[in-house]
Parts: sequence; C-alpha cells; structure tokens
Amino acid sequence: MVETIVNIPENFTQNVRILINDLDDVVAIRNLMLLLVALEAERTVAPMMMLHLWYSVNVPAEILKILGTIISQLPEKTSMDAGQQDFIQVDWEAGTRKQSIRTTSELLGSLKDLITTPRDATVCKNTRDAKVKSQYGLDYRETEIFPANHFQRVSSMRFLQTGLVLPLSAPVTAFTEPNP
Repeated sequence: MVETIVNIPENFTQNVRILINDLDDVVAIRNLMLLLVALEAERTVAPMMMLHLWYSVNVPAEILKILGTIISQLPEKTSMDAGQQDFIQVDWEAGTRKQSIRTTSELLGSLKDLITTPRDATVCKNTRDAKVKSQYGLDYRETEIFPANHFQRVSSMRFLQTGLVLPLSAPVTAFTEPNP
C-alpha cells in the first residue's frame, strides 16, 4: 500500500475505491490514518511517515505535527446516508481531487482522539516491553533470530531493543514522541 497509493499520478482521473475492513477497530483506525497520510502528505515524506507510524514505537515530533494537520483539516461537516444510520461520510477536495471517507462516527472520533490525546512515553514503553520482551515469546524470538544471517540478527535485535525501524547506523535521537 505504501508505494502504490502514494505514487498514483497527479493526472490520474479514474475513481479509486479502497476498502478498509477489520474486526479490530484499532487496526481499522491505523489503516485509515495511513491512507490519509498517503493521500495528503507530501509525496517525499509520506512513505517514511507511513513506515514509522505502522512499525516504530516512537516517531519524530514532525511526523505527529504533519499527521495532526492532516487530521485536523478533515471537514467537520458530514453527511449521513438515510439507509445507513451507523455511517457518516466526510467529503473534501485536495487540489483537483475529490476525496471521501465513509465510516462510523466512533471510528472517525477515535482517529481524531489519536492526535489530541497526550500519551505518556513511559507507559507506552512499558506496554511495548511487556509484549515484545515477555518470557512467553522468548522461544519464538530465538527460533526466528538464530538461523538469520548476522545483519538480520543485528537488525532484529536492534528493533527489539529500540522499537524503531531504521538503518543500522541511523540516529534515534529524533524519535521522541510515542506513536499514536
């Protein structure tokens, strides 16, 4: 999704319909967030933003600022389909494109809450560590990491330690904000 959605040509005139469907509302919200980034963020930064929003435990403050701007610019005005009372539709224009999201009001509200609700970095880190570094997953982690080549092992261990998807020599200092 990262490359294909972001690289839709500007002069593309056909309709594109994307269905985000998941039993888990959190996954649906994150997918909607990624889609909005793909459609609204600058093409040069959108793939990197999407990568870190999906995988990294912390993100640079600049990513949250751009994401907050995108989500806050969603129109408040919604239309409701008479036959589908549970769904709302948000329509807006971006340049020459007309875009629309049809979702539940709860999901849209949860998306906006992601940006406005402050997150405690310590609580986020402890929650991640409890899941990623639990004793129950030790066999799985060792089974996956042991047969890997040296560079894959180093990358996997670095991801387990930092929670960031970065090249081996990349600095982690900018990744200060908990990922929504």
